[in-house]
Order: sequence, then C-alpha cells, then structure tokens
Amino acid sequence: MSQPTAILERVAAPQGRPVAPDQSFGITDTAAPEQLLFSVVPSIAGEVALLWTSAGVLRVASLTNLSTSRSGLPSPEWTREAVGRAWREAPWEAPRKATPGAAVCVALMEGRAGLHLVDERIFTSSFQEAVLRLVATIQSGCTMAYGEVARAVGRPGAARAVGRVMSRNPVPLLIPCHRVVAAGGDSGGFSFGGGREIKEHLLAREKEALRAQAGEGVGWAVDASGSGSPG
Repeated sequence: MSQPTAILERVAAPQGRPVAPDQSFGITDTAAPEQLLFSVVPSIAGEVALLWTSAGVLRVASLTNLSTSRSGLPSPEWTREAVGRAWREAPWEAPRKATPGAAVCVALMEGRAGLHLVDERIFTSSFQEAVLRLVATIQSGCTMAYGEVARAVGRPGAARAVGRVMSRNPVPLLIPCHRVVAAGGDSGGFSFGGGREIKEHLLAREKEALRAQAGEGVGWAVDASGSGSPG
C-alpha cells in the first residue's frame, strides 16, 4: 500500500461513536436538539465567533464579517450563511448565547487541531471531507503544499480544488488550513480575518515553538510521502 493511500485511509476512518456533549464539548448549558449556540471567544488568532450544536462546532469565524442584532446574537442572514448546507437539512432554533467548555477553548487558544470537536455536518462532499480530515492531521510547526494534499487524497492535479476547500473551511484553527501553503514556500492566501498576514504570523509562531521544543535550528514540513523537508 502506498504512503498516500495509507494516509487517506487513516484520516478517513470513522472517528468512533459520538461522545455525549458534556464529555466531548464541556458545554455548560444544556442544548436542545438542533439548538444553535453562540459565543465570542479568544483564540490564538484573536477573538472569534463560535457557532455550535450539541454535536460539535459548525463555524469558527472572524469577527470582521460578523453581523449581530441588538441582543448581540448573530443576524439570521449571517447564521444561515455560517451554518451552510446543514441549514437546509434540519429545522433550527435561533442561536442563543452559551459558554463552550474547556476542550474547545483550549484548542482555540493554543492552536490545537480539534477535528473531534466539530459537528460532522460541516462535511459537504467526499473530497472536501478527505481534504479536511487530512489537514487536521498536520502537526503544529509543519506544512503541506496544496499539491501535496491533493496527491495524498488521491487527486493529483487538484491543487486548486484543495485551495477552494481551504478558503471555505468552516472551522479554521480547529482544522488548521493555515498549515497548507503554496508551492515554493509562499504562504498562499488565507480567507480568515487578517488574511495572509495572520497566516504568516501563525506559521512563524508555530515553527518557532517547534524549534524551541526540538532544540534545533530548523523546523520540518511533512510532505505527501511522510518524509520531511525544511519548513
């Protein structure tokens, strides 16, 4: 079995049975079925808007484009766009404010990938799911190029399609799309608030932390074959 195939099978494997909200999420406010919960929380990239259900996070969004009502809750238009396709697949109650528990807060504050914290309704196609699951495995301080991700999910030549998935990632930071870069070492675009500047800041911070942990002068980037190259 080739290394890319092994990677794809590993990341696409079922993640196990859903965990009760108080175990996986630490939600302090009991959520009714299909109840949307909302909060603004700190993260490694500044404050973010968080939209979630009892099943996990549906959206991590920059405050730049957040539209709220007088109550401080997100507007219906923003909410429909944030929830995406899942909005059309189930009846939803209007968002209400709640407090996420430690697991998601720590993941956002420390820049930890948190695929286990997301609501799987964020997945909209088999290709998008395979890409996002793979990207969630990229370790802090490491990067993969768009083309490497495409090859790893069995779609060589689909680098641009990978880029589109990254630009529409509903849960940046929890699925670290900033760790996917352009060929030749360029950081590439970043649709999250702050754009390329915040992407480069996050990558530099993560690589510096990796160097400090390793006690070496260079960070290493994982390529599609599982080997490393200087980051």
